[in-house]
Amino acid sequence: RLHMEKCKCSFRAVFVAVLCSVFVIIPSIQVVLSMDSSQDYLDIKAVINDEVEGAIAQEIDLLQSLYDRKAKVIDHNGTPNNDFDNRTFEGWDMIKNRYEGFFASYNWKSMSLVGLEIKMDGRKKATGEHKGTIGDGNYREDRAKYTLKKVRGSWLITKLEYNKFQKRESDHSNDYIDI
Repeated sequence: RLHMEKCKCSFRAVFVAVLCSVFVIIPSIQVVLSMDSSQDYLDIKAVINDEVEGAIAQEIDLLQSLYDRKAKVIDHNGTPNNDFDNRTFEGWDMIKNRYEGFFASYNWKSMSLVGLEIKMDGRKKATGEHKGTIGDGNYREDRAKYTLKKVRGSWLITKLEYNKFQKRESDHSNDYIDI
């Protein structure tokens, strides 16, 4: 009987110790998960900003390192509700040709994004959307959406959609209005 009482005390002590450690460990796990999410957020933001900076600096090798090899880039041509005039570039070779055309057409010195919002979809997928750009000090309404996935610990762009604003009928410049 004495042996059984010692076992009950030992069992209670072990149970209490385990229960206490659970309350100590679980908050630590939550902190680790939120820290991972914070790092993912920063990594995703860095990829998107690197894409913008790489395009302005004409750094084709940097740009290639940001894309999944099966990625797709879609230019909505300022008519987001009309898929017939979209231009789609699929796979790195086509995307590279698109950037080379961009390099030949634009000579911007700086570009930054306005209103970038990043949304995580689990731990391996995310999207980033912005509502405009500032190029060489001039604001331009231009909505773009980046879709990314995590591959072997790195975030890569799987799809980039841009020119998702409706062009004004009376204005043929690069200004767009939200629809």
